[in-house]
Amino acid sequence: MVTEKLTPISYLRGPEGAKGVKGDTGTFAGANAVSVAAEQPAEVFLTGPETAKVANFRIPRGLPGTNALANDSAFATYIAALDSETRAALEGGFTPKGVFYVNVADVGAPMNGVDDDAAPINAAINAWSGSFGVLKLTAPPGSTIRSSGIVVSKKSVIVDFSGSHVVRTAAQPIFTGEGEWGPNISVGGVTTNSLNSVLTVADASGFAVGNMVKVFSDNVISDARDEGTGSVGRQGEFAVITAISGNTVTVVAPLLDTYDLNVRVAKFIPHHIEFHFGTADFDAASGGGAGGTFSGRVMFRLRSLPFPAVTGDILRAPGPAVYLESTYGARVDVSGANLPETDGYVVGSYSSVASDLRINANRCRHSYTDGVYPLATGETSDPGRYGRSMFDRITGASMATTQASWDTHHGGYGHLFYDISATGAGASGAPLFSLRGRSHTIANPFANGAQVGFRIHDEGVGTWATSEGHRIIGATTRNVRQPIQIALSQIMDVRRGFTVSIDGGDFDATGAACMDIANGRVLLNGCPTFRYTGLTVPSTSNLINVGNGEVRGSARIVARSITSGTLTEIISFGTLSSGFQTVDLDLDLVLSDWALLNTTCVIRWATARGEVRAKVNDATTMLPQAGNTQRAPLQVATLRALRTNDAASSSAFRALTVTAGANLTHWSGDPVILYRVRATSAATAGEVYAGAFAGQQMVIYCHTGSPAAVTIPHGASFGTDLGGANVTLSPGQSMRLMWDGTSGIWARVA
Repeated sequence: MVTEKLTPISYLRGPEGAKGVKGDTGTFAGANAVSVAAEQPAEVFLTGPETAKVANFRIPRGLPGTNALANDSAFATYIAALDSETRAALEGGFTPKGVFYVNVADVGAPMNGVDDDAAPINAAINAWSGSFGVLKLTAPPGSTIRSSGIVVSKKSVIVDFSGSHVVRTAAQPIFTGEGEWGPNISVGGVTTNSLNSVLTVADASGFAVGNMVKVFSDNVISDARDEGTGSVGRQGEFAVITAISGNTVTVVAPLLDTYDLNVRVAKFIPHHIEFHFGTADFDAASGGGAGGTFSGRVMFRLRSLPFPAVTGDILRAPGPAVYLESTYGARVDVSGANLPETDGYVVGSYSSVASDLRINANRCRHSYTDGVYPLATGETSDPGRYGRSMFDRITGASMATTQASWDTHHGGYGHLFYDISATGAGASGAPLFSLRGRSHTIANPFANGAQVGFRIHDEGVGTWATSEGHRIIGATTRNVRQPIQIALSQIMDVRRGFTVSIDGGDFDATGAACMDIANGRVLLNGCPTFRYTGLTVPSTSNLINVGNGEVRGSARIVARSITSGTLTEIISFGTLSSGFQTVDLDLDLVLSDWALLNTTCVIRWATARGEVRAKVNDATTMLPQAGNTQRAPLQVATLRALRTNDAASSSAFRALTVTAGANLTHWSGDPVILYRVRATSAATAGEVYAGAFAGQQMVIYCHTGSPAAVTIPHGASFGTDLGGANVTLSPGQSMRLMWDGTSGIWARVA
């Protein structure tokens, strides 16, 4: 049943216009007239040269009278005018303009919890012409609606079952909403600048300024995954027309990709479709759990639509809950639980753009994921199958996902996760946040209880091995084994910026290095804090592990709880035969007494180059390791807040377990070098390496934890002048040396 409410409109008459002022004398050449608001005075004025005057009339709007408009024309003029009382009366007195209500109980939907309700609901939808306004379907509160597949195609319909329980009963989504495209128009060329893109089209007659369009081509999305069969994501982007001149069409925003292979453009036909429900489930006994491929087990599907919406609580699903395909500005506010391990994600965004997603998830595979459609060249002319997922805004919370809670894929670009949390991922090493693609931002996230907090990775070697330009802002992790993991298959070109920028945050690591980097470039902004809370040193024997890449910025590393293991260094760079390793860091280290006594050095350089400025426990400083130094002039440790208490039991500095003949190696340009030695049995060291400048000092300290004494040899061949004899240091004893640059000897001064 379709109902309308009308507001009576009284017969209105505009005011009489005042007599115009006599204009200048001249030759009359023509006249123009414009309609003005009824309360404006009538006016006549002349323009033009003396020999060709034009009379200009401003005429107040009204029904038959001064301006003698026909009733129909007068009403149309009033309604179209933004400033008219008639328009205001119409808008204030009608039911929302163009919305027509149908209660599905009135069209034969049984809603008895047994029979299918989709057929009569679809009949009502199909009977709606869709030529004007929006059809709004409602249901009695508390009703159960069993759906073998409600479908809205190419018309504007709002389904409001927000007080009802809906059930999937067949191998079809509970609801499918589909839009449409205008004809595909060939594009001869595309030029893009920082402000817009300009298309040269075969025919611009079907377009108008303000149209939303999709530009698409057979060009491969460079960072999309190749499925190995010639099928891969193909380029496509939404844009809005801002100008048309002949067959030249200007669109914004500027296109992200380069288009030059079978380029086409199609207009988005503006249909408005929404589906709102209270709760949703599926009935496996009636076939609601079937569907073949993952897309066949979807609960709610929206395709090729501008600004669609889905809201409600999904109690169970046989596959993906909400599936967005080539939508723009979709609004989704759902909770989803009890989804399958294989493909149970709450919201999937495929080639969709600018979605606004509010997701709460529990016991599923992914809370959110994105993707592109793999296509062979020329496989389809459907614009909806082209393009990457871009600029989605996601907030919400997830619990107990079996894979990455919040998951981005190859080809994705510019998603924003904000005020979002994730608790509990699978024990297989799945991260809570998975970043692939480009330029994603995670702002103020909370990650709790998982093997990995944030994983930045790609999907293999090739043009689609891309994961870069990400930001993690103000993150917090708790009970996470490894907060940050960067695992790229190949090193990123330095000209393309950083893999990820970590801006502030507080990261707990319970059993692995706080950050593990393989082929990544990391920028640490705002001094993020990394807390290692385990009792035993990670298996990597360090707290930040760099296989290949670059680390710049500042960080605070806290490890107060370590009491056992082998802590070789705080930061470790592996030795590379190719690639690059660069470090430029300010470190504030807070270490337990055990870590102070047992850490060899701040950083193992290997083939890295750069500078580290380290401060330990606000007073004690540590040296880099020199044993693997290959580019000594390019490796500098500037040590601050130097403690000169020789016998300080908590001192941490360059350490060496002395065996017979072991050299005391080092590289530091600091005024004072602190060197800790220890021995498992009495031993005499070898050569003490040369100092950096005249007057540089070295303190050699045999710490109290050493099982045996260490002897430092005297003589030029050992680089020392110890007053004529070797010096044996028992645990707790120390001596001070100074570098004599003229003779090239460390001379004892105390």
